[in-house]
Amino acid sequence: MNVLDTTEGCRYCLMCRHVCPVTRVTYNEATSPHGWALEIASVRRGLLEWNAETTDRLYQCADCGLCRSFCVTDQPLPDAIVAARAEVAAAGRAPLAVAELDAALRRWGNAYGVASPSPEATEWADTALLVGSAAFHREWENVQAARHLLERAGLAHALAAVGRSSGYLAYTLGLQATARQLAKATVEELDHLGC
Repeated sequence: MNVLDTTEGCRYCLMCRHVCPVTRVTYNEATSPHGWALEIASVRRGLLEWNAETTDRLYQCADCGLCRSFCVTDQPLPDAIVAARAEVAAAGRAPLAVAELDAALRRWGNAYGVASPSPEATEWADTALLVGSAAFHREWENVQAARHLLERAGLAHALAAVGRSSGYLAYTLGLQATARQLAKATVEELDHLGC
């Protein structure tokens, strides 16, 4: 099944509308789960096209997953929105901010515009602490606290993905190639460490 087919069932359903944080803030039906589904379905039917207004609206979804969590039929609408974003991004129609973020992720491995540090010289470790970009750039004291706990537990460990995005941000924005590149770098690093 094409995940975009989900939009056919969601486009006129309002059962999850009450849990969408974006709708609760905007009070706009166009930025609700059924609004995004209707927009995607309308583009697929040739009734709308991806332009500045429609793509801006598509990217307003927070990808929180609450619509799916509250769906009695477990429709993967968040996956359909990500798939639509991937089509938009592949066609070069994503908002400028998404293109700029893609460039930063490709160049720096993170959205902070700072090169990720070189991995520690650890060759092999049974345990890895996945640090990522947000923890490195914004929560380093928490990384140190986690390292302290691992040391107290007697677990030799290595740091992995220090300063590098996990790839989820790129994925949720429809930047499939960038998401794969970031995830592959982390997997290769974990393989090298033996974790």
